[in-house]
Amino acid sequence: MGSGFKKGGMVRYFAVSVSAATGGTASGNGRFAKGKAVTVVAAPSSSYVFDGWYEGNTKVSSSTSYTFTITSNRTLQARFKMIQYTVSVNAGTGGTASGGKTANAGSSVTVTASASSSHIFDGWYEGNTKVSSSASYTFTLTKNVTLQARFTIKTYTISTKGTLGSASRRGTANHGGRV
Repeated sequence: MGSGFKKGGMVRYFAVSVSAATGGTASGNGRFAKGKAVTVVAAPSSSYVFDGWYEGNTKVSSSTSYTFTITSNRTLQARFKMIQYTVSVNAGTGGTASGGKTANAGSSVTVTASASSSHIFDGWYEGNTKVSSSASYTFTLTKNVTLQARFTIKTYTISTKGTLGSASRRGTANHGGRV
């Protein structure tokens, strides 16, 4: 706090001190005359969102631009949170899938598929787009994503040959199918 003179009397000044936690920047430091409107501004970095302005452990505003009337010294901190995304996984017929979770933006995520004994793994799909042919797929999280593990039934080639004559037959059959 400080004071000074103006026409008609003494003016009191108060200090505003702002800081930023990890994930962004903050501005608005200074000395201001009592009763004046003061605005402090926070800006999140990429992969972060603004959480709020805090005075100690008390949240005083959720707005990135916080305006208040100065009546005392203020120490404010802009706090930020990492953006989080959700990975959802599901499995088509013939296997299982795991690895769905919520994680911070930029995280490395691994999803895993396992085919049943009657199927083989075809690939990981996002909608109708195949994004990986590997049963264990690792990627960097940049958005919410829904992945489906797709499987195909095993197919066998059948070939017969007669030993007493000239009969022969060729074809295919699915696992568990009748021949």
